[in-house]
Amino acid sequence: MQSSTMDFLAWLEERIDMRPVSESTRRQHKVMLSCLREFGEIRNFCDLTPKNIRLWDDFIRKRVKAQSSVHGYHKRLKPYIIEAIQFEKLESNPYENMRIPRGKSEGIKFLTEEERDRVEALELYGMTEQVRDMFIFSCYTGLAYSDLVKIKKSDVFKQGEDMCIRDKRVKTGQPYTIVLLPKAAAILRKYDYNLNLMSNQKCNDQLKLIANMAGIHLNLTMHVGRHTFATWALTKGVDISTVSKMLAHSSVAMTEKYAQVLQTSVIKGYGILK
Repeated sequence: MQSSTMDFLAWLEERIDMRPVSESTRRQHKVMLSCLREFGEIRNFCDLTPKNIRLWDDFIRKRVKAQSSVHGYHKRLKPYIIEAIQFEKLESNPYENMRIPRGKSEGIKFLTEEERDRVEALELYGMTEQVRDMFIFSCYTGLAYSDLVKIKKSDVFKQGEDMCIRDKRVKTGQPYTIVLLPKAAAILRKYDYNLNLMSNQKCNDQLKLIANMAGIHLNLTMHVGRHTFATWALTKGVDISTVSKMLAHSSVAMTEKYAQVLQTSVIKGYGILK
C-alpha cells in the first residue's frame, strides 16, 4: 500500500483537530499523540503493527500506574485506527487479536460535608482563593469545570425568589436548569458572573495545595466537586431521579453509581429498623 510509508503522526494530529469533540476531550487525544511521539517507534502507517502496539503498551505503563489509565490511551487511539482503515491508509487493525484490559475503576472520589466545610473555611488569597471558590461552587451546583467556566450573566435568571441557571452541558449537550443555593450565588456575584478564572490543570494543581492545607488525604480535582454535590444531595435524602436531573445525566443509571458508593438504601433500611 503506497500510503503505508506516509507520516501517521501528522495525519493523526490533523484528524484530532477535525474531530467533533469537546476541547477537554481533544486535549486528552493530544496527550495520547504526545505519548506516541515520545515512544518514537510508531511514525508511519507501516509502523502500526501488533508488535509496536504491544511495545507502546509497555511504554505507557512506565508513565502511568493504573490499568484504567493505560486502557484510556489505547481507547483514544483505536477510533483513528478504524478511520485509517476506512481511508485505505492501513490494511489491517493491529488491535485485532489484542485485548487491553479496562482495569478496575478507582471508584468515585468525593468530600464529606465536614471536609467540604473545612475547604470552604480556609483563609486564602489570590489564585488559591479563586480556585477554592470555583471548587466550592461546583460542590454546591454539581457543575463540571467545563460547564461552570462558560456561565454568563445572561444564563442566570430569577424564578420567584430563586436565582437559576439554564444552559446545556458541554460534554453531552444535555440541557439543564439548576437553582443556585445561597453560597453558590454569592460566589457568582463575587466574580461578577464570570468563573473562567483558571485552566482546569492550574485548578487541579492548586487543589493539591488546598487539600493539604485542609488536611484532606484525597487527590482533589475540580471533578471531585461534582461528585461531592451528588453524594451530598443523596445523603440529604434527595431522591435519585431528582439528583439525576440536577446533574443533567442522560439516564438515572448514570446516577446510580453514587448511590452504590454510599449504599443509601442500606443506610435507610437500618434507619427504618431503628
